[in-house]
Amino acid sequence: MELTTLKMKIIEEINSSKNMDLLTEVLNLLQVDSDETLISFSEIGKEFINEGLNDLKEGKTHTYEQANRIFQEWKKK
Repeated sequence: MELTTLKMKIIEEINSSKNMDLLTEVLNLLQVDSDETLISFSEIGKEFINEGLNDLKEGKTHTYEQANRIFQEWKKK
């Protein structure tokens, strides 16, 4: 996708969104200085990350191909 096309698509999505949380996160992302690493997660987001890290420690992982297959099946539902 061309840069100009991508920017226009982003602007269209922002203009049509009524999701205040999403728009706030987009603004936060755009305001982060490129030299900084600033990521903040909600409590549920932190729980999901910790669950994923625990799964990794326990060897509960999938290859890219397996994960893609699972995702494709999930999308059909």
